[in-house]
Amino acid sequence: MTTASKRTFLGTTGLLVLALVAGCIEDQRAEPAQDAGTAAANDTAGNAADAAAEDDGAGAGEDAADAAGSGDQDAADVPPPPTGCQSDSECPELFGQPCRKLICETAVGLCKSVSQTDGTDCSDTNECVVEQLCSNGFCLGKTLDCDDSNPCTTDSCDSAFGCANQPNIAPCDDGDGCTVGDVCSNGGCKSGGPKDCDDGNACTEDACAKQTGCGHSLKTGAGACDDGKKCTTDDACTETGCVGTPMVCTDDNPCVATTCVEAFGDCSPAIIVGLGCDDGDSCTGLDACVDDFGTGTCKG
Repeated sequence: MTTASKRTFLGTTGLLVLALVAGCIEDQRAEPAQDAGTAAANDTAGNAADAAAEDDGAGAGEDAADAAGSGDQDAADVPPPPTGCQSDSECPELFGQPCRKLICETAVGLCKSVSQTDGTDCSDTNECVVEQLCSNGFCLGKTLDCDDSNPCTTDSCDSAFGCANQPNIAPCDDGDGCTVGDVCSNGGCKSGGPKDCDDGNACTEDACAKQTGCGHSLKTGAGACDDGKKCTTDDACTETGCVGTPMVCTDDNPCVATTCVEAFGDCSPAIIVGLGCDDGDSCTGLDACVDDFGTGTCKG
């Protein structure tokens, strides 16, 4: 074979090989497309079958429901299963409300608050209230009496702890009639100072007794007192006090009046001018007292 013939043969053979390779590639590309189409077709068929089965099942279910509801009551009228309480024991306790309780209304499955029976014991945490009983849903009782009858304590009540009696410093009476200014100290009454029983009456004896306090007894007899007057004598105590006898001042001169002057406590003469008198001379008339240079004289 000549060189030119070899070249022609090789060229033709190469073209054939290229054509075969190209054909194989096209076949490989066509196979995935065909597989995808087949799968899509299969899915469509499967879905249709499932839908048909569901229709058949639904129809069967509806037929069964119709058969079950063929009695006197329709299926729609049957009450749903209970979801709430069915008895009182399922209701919780009402804390802080001892006179109310929860009961179950089974018709609706709900707990309802109602009052406890009147007279039910309802003792709560308030220590200042006793004898507590329910009344119309409220816990009522009596206020605790914290009075300890001690004037030297301040009485109060704490709702958590009850009665408290704290010492004070208030005025008090120690029961001794002969002391004054008694004051509370450490819960007791401390005695004050001695009482002054002087009543300012010179005609009484002043004394003090623990049970009765001050007492005053009457003094008797002359000289037992002094009425404080200079123009009295023989002072003596009476029921009304100290009383003296007025001092008597005498003078034989009819034209002189003698009286006691309180400032000095002595008798002091005073001329009574114009007072009618008798000068002892029958030859004179219209005798009268005159001040004759400081002396009372009767002249006619």
